Amino acid sequence: MVGSMLRRIFLATAVFAALSAGRASAAEQPVYAPAPVWVKTLPIPKPRPGDEAGPAKLLLYSDQARLTAEGDETYSESATQIVSPQGLATLGNLQQTWDPATQTLVIHKLKIIRGDKVIDLLADGRKFVVLRRESNLDWAMLDGRLTANFQPEGLQVGDVVNIASTIQTRDPALRGYSTRFVSVRHQGVASRVYLRTTWPSALPIHWLKTDGLRAPSISNAGGLTEVVVDDVDVEAPKPPIGAPARFGDMGSIAFSQYRDWADL
Repeated sequence: MVGSMLRRIFLATAVFAALSAGRASAAEQPVYAPAPVWVKTLPIPKPRPGDEAGPAKLLLYSDQARLTAEGDETYSESATQIVSPQGLATLGNLQQTWDPATQTLVIHKLKIIRGDKVIDLLADGRKFVVLRRESNLDWAMLDGRLTANFQPEGLQVGDVVNIASTIQTRDPALRGYSTRFVSVRHQGVASRVYLRTTWPSALPIHWLKTDGLRAPSISNAGGLTEVVVDDVDVEAPKPPIGAPARFGDMGSIAFSQYRDWADL
């Protein structure tokens, strides 16, 4: 019940922000920069024999966020190994989507790990191609979101594709309020899943974990609260067949500064 309410508050906040006038200036091209200092760097697990089921194997999924009164930042990193020819198509078209009116996309790295060799796909000034793809035109809706697209060349079976980026959100319509919803939705079994959220302890952030995730660790130090879910050999939970829609939130954790509907 509470989880559904937090999810509805999160979705309502997103809709409200999208419909609000006078939004922030556009950031219509990605920024290329190193990862922020607040991000915890994680090693990429080594592929193990017997993990070759499916077209690709997720070795690392890291989703880290910093919530502040000035805006929010969400860092995302994945490392995926191509284990069959079908995986070449899966990882041959990489995309990052953002709303330029309120968000800035920062690309940190895109590389291929081939054995002991590391190939930097962004070397020599190579960049993502920005596309304006209005996916809701059939509903007569224009949301203005942009997609940064990159098609790696020369991928081989056995390669590990490692990509990391941050979405910086500064939306005046939210008046400094923060919301965050993250869920585990990958295919197969991920070697490591790391979900981390931090915020100043003075902010009244409420959070709730649904079934399907291990219990998080919680710490308060230096004026910051930190909630971390860190797990290995993770399979995305599946709701019971024919269950009501509220069971679809399995494997999720939600954060919101809004106390209730009246506050929103």
